[in-house]
Amino acid sequence: MEEYRLILDLAIAFGAALGGGLIARLLKQPPILGYLIAGIIIGPYALGLIESIGNIRILATIGVVILLFTLGLEFSLRELKRLRNVAIFGGIAQIAVTTALGMLVAMSLLGQTPREAIVFGFLIALSSTMVVLGLLVDRGEANSPHGRVMIAILLLQDIAAAFAMFILPALGTADGSLLPTLGVAFLKAGAFIALVLVAGIWLMPRVLRHVALRQSRELFIISVAALCLGGAFAAYYFGLSAALGAFAIGLIVSESDFAHQALGNVAPLRDLFSALFFVSIGML
Repeated sequence: MEEYRLILDLAIAFGAALGGGLIARLLKQPPILGYLIAGIIIGPYALGLIESIGNIRILATIGVVILLFTLGLEFSLRELKRLRNVAIFGGIAQIAVTTALGMLVAMSLLGQTPREAIVFGFLIALSSTMVVLGLLVDRGEANSPHGRVMIAILLLQDIAAAFAMFILPALGTADGSLLPTLGVAFLKAGAFIALVLVAGIWLMPRVLRHVALRQSRELFIISVAALCLGGAFAAYYFGLSAALGAFAIGLIVSESDFAHQALGNVAPLRDLFSALFFVSIGML
């Protein structure tokens, strides 16, 4: 019965998302707002209609991965290179200034220690990548100049968050482990970049070309899904964001002759799982 309960939970979640999205559209609001409210209504703190919340969240994570993968498909290495100065300097400045202000508030108003204030300030500095990207896609602004800049800064924030996962625990110790921890983080990031480059230059073009020659839409979708999810897990394994890994794989595929075909096949899945993600956020 458990597997059928998951089916029922998915039906409830998608039905609630449909209702919330339609109402949001009627009120001239983003559908994302409707998805969030729908999640609140069917979640454990309201009607409690969903039992398999853990499984729903696992599936919702796939929505994050697919969304970043499709954004990578719509980008290009040339465009990312053009935006590198804005992303690096603008992103670092935004994180630094917001973190400093957050630390000031935490120490002066909340009475936190400097180490606690650093964590508080850094959390304040980060934006919700999925929420911002969802709004950009919904409003058709993901390909606009300001949308590209925002995406580049969000990617830098994801990288900073990954390094923070290594650094912040070391700040709580007094054994001088910060530098070794940083070294490990950089080594892992470098290993992932090397893996993506090798796979992007040698493996992925050959796989996609071989599958495309079979003229099977089903096999092509399967190959794209394997690359997307494999890249996401590889990034997670090396201590980075799974979404960042999916974006990197999408970026590599965007340089191939199959980028438009991949985007056309994956876009419906992106919309479906993205809606599920926002419903799951509402259930928190």
